[in-house]
Amino acid sequence: MHVEKDSFIKLKAPQLNVGVIQYHDTQVLQTPKMLQGRFQFFHESLRLDFEEEGCIQKHPQLQYVHAYLEALGIDVGYHVPVFEEQFHHILSGHSPTTGYSALDITHFFSLRYFTPILVLDVQSISGDILTLRMGEKDETIKYNGKEYSVEQLLVFSDAKGAVASPFLPVIREALTYDSHQLVQLIFMPQIAKSKEDGQALLQTIIDLFLHVHGGGVQDIQIV
Repeated sequence: MHVEKDSFIKLKAPQLNVGVIQYHDTQVLQTPKMLQGRFQFFHESLRLDFEEEGCIQKHPQLQYVHAYLEALGIDVGYHVPVFEEQFHHILSGHSPTTGYSALDITHFFSLRYFTPILVLDVQSISGDILTLRMGEKDETIKYNGKEYSVEQLLVFSDAKGAVASPFLPVIREALTYDSHQLVQLIFMPQIAKSKEDGQALLQTIIDLFLHVHGGGVQDIQIV
């Protein structure tokens, strides 16, 4: 699979890079209790670190994300990325989990690095190219039986249209326990600007992901 950014993204947000990890022969599980405990402890530590909810708005990495979203014309006061919404839920005393190991681990790293990270079932993708672009007029993504507009929001699209967005907590086709070929899409954080730092960050994600799910890595790239 090839992942690319369209010309508008490259022009308006040249600092936005996407790490791509493709896995094969993985086994999605019900999130193990050991991991659930680790995530809950992590959520508690976040609450202690950000006791005042407004503090997260001052976090350099969140400001970095907001900067490239605003450069693309997205109103971050109205359109909030999923990972930022999750932060607010956690600070309110909730510890959100999905029960799907691949999703919960992805959300963990998204919160850890203050950046959008998505995971997709490769079998749900039409064709072999994913393009990061802005949503087109009247374009939607289906979630819980409803169509949600992604017009002028960041989306990944395949041959059939929008597949996923960092502004929606779901992909076009649900991840299941039968998903064995996965791809993670990491909006690379500010701390991973160099090639070496970027590769080290991706390897940290890979190590935990493979430890839980087995399988192997088919391809790694930063675009």
